[in-house]
Amino acid sequence: SKTVQALFRITHTLKGNATGMGFDKIAEMAHVLEDFFGEVRDGRLELGSEIFTSVFKAADVLGELIDAIKTPKDVKYRGIKTKLEVFIRTA
Repeated sequence: SKTVQALFRITHTLKGNATGMGFDKIAEMAHVLEDFFGEVRDGRLELGSEIFTSVFKAADVLGELIDAIKTPKDVKYRGIKTKLEVFIRTA
């Protein structure tokens, strides 16, 4: 769908920009989201309710990581990142 393709492009761009500016955690989170949306786009992963919940959580965590640039705080992101990686691996 156009929406999934747009989300893929957005996360791809964010990953590249974050990498270029040295924001490694943001780049890691954007990378796994890019891979995830690539799997959805290519039809290897279907968006069920558990997966939707995880994607929304990942988007929230990505937002927190971006906010932490201005207001430094420790954002826990590895758990949700790993959960998406498992979805991708089992696709």
